[in-house]
Amino acid sequence: GAVEGSADAHNVSPNGSAEGTNGCSGIQPFDTCDVPGRCREILRRLSLISSSSGSPPFKWDILELLEESRDALRTIRETHSSSDRGTWRELCDVLESEQDASTLPVGLKQQCEDLLSRREVWLGDFDAELRAVLARGRELRERLLFEDVDRAGWFSAAGVSPLEVTRLLERHLDMHQRGARLSRQLQMLSRALRQQGAVSSRRRAFQARTMGEKLQTSLVCLAAVAVAPVPGSSEMWLATTTAMWLGGDEAWQHVVYEHPRDAETETILNQFQCHSWKAREALATWSAMPPSKRRGCVLVHNASVRRVMIKPNLVSCIDGQGEVNDWSAALDHHPLGSVMKSAMMMGGEDNADKVVIGAQRLAVVQLPPKPDTNWSWRGTFSYGDRKVGECALREGGVFSFICVDCGLRVGDRGENP
Repeated sequence: GAVEGSADAHNVSPNGSAEGTNGCSGIQPFDTCDVPGRCREILRRLSLISSSSGSPPFKWDILELLEESRDALRTIRETHSSSDRGTWRELCDVLESEQDASTLPVGLKQQCEDLLSRREVWLGDFDAELRAVLARGRELRERLLFEDVDRAGWFSAAGVSPLEVTRLLERHLDMHQRGARLSRQLQMLSRALRQQGAVSSRRRAFQARTMGEKLQTSLVCLAAVAVAPVPGSSEMWLATTTAMWLGGDEAWQHVVYEHPRDAETETILNQFQCHSWKAREALATWSAMPPSKRRGCVLVHNASVRRVMIKPNLVSCIDGQGEVNDWSAALDHHPLGSVMKSAMMMGGEDNADKVVIGAQRLAVVQLPPKPDTNWSWRGTFSYGDRKVGECALREGGVFSFICVDCGLRVGDRGENP
């Protein structure tokens, strides 16, 4: 596997702005100075200068670097100066669209809102530091250019010490790194939004549990603990319930896509950067199946980095109730629920209906037969004993389950990253 969050760091241009920020991701720079790399090289050379020896004659290298760094910093500032351009515009459009914002995972939506709210503060700090750095650079440039009367030791003659130059270049390098970090964050959010906002897919976000549902789950599990003959179950209930209340909700970090019936194999796999030949083979086999053989089943693609379990069930279209009663459903939401149901001889049938799908794998899931047209299908996704959420399933559809807040990508051995 590869770290997904850092894979795009190689596409960041030397001036600190990410490729594609200005909407020209297809144009590669051919004559751009690597300002951060050049700055580190000059700093390394300055660190080799001893206090007693004369300075090496690379004044023009420093002056040229200051000019290149000034232009690059102004470009970074211009890139992030307005929210009406580039990736900033994409973030604003998504949050302003009621349809897109309502179906985004809560975690991803909060990250977009936080980054947009911090843009003005970041820009104010960057502007203040940029003015100070440029003013200091102009002063240093004048001293180096016009007060150098001793060519053999221009640092001492001009009154410019290597320490002054080092501190100025360190400030330049720090500003470039700040710009690169912001660009990487923008690029990661942009890629997540492109995955979320595929026009050809229907996105279904899981609903996070409310405080009332957590309270109901805790009380139902406590009642099960009171009657189940499991030693130490009270202590286990206390620990798991505390973790459930204090921990984050899995539903916030996950989403399910429903792909169109005519979606191509490459389109689905490239959307989630899946290079597994096994996944490609399974999806091609499904696409070649006649519609008659797809009846009563769906194809589920696990695009996350962990093994996921799915259990299809029937839901009434009249009252929205399923085959599982309320207290059993509440018990399923608790981390200790499966243990309690096993102790009460109720977990065998549930486990038999679950389908386990490995990371970056696809599986055909058989749907239970419908009594009549007043029933529909829903799929319950879970990580082992931890339930993620439910979403509607349609017969013969292709669904992708992903974790939008995960910065990792897994793959098969030998595949190209």
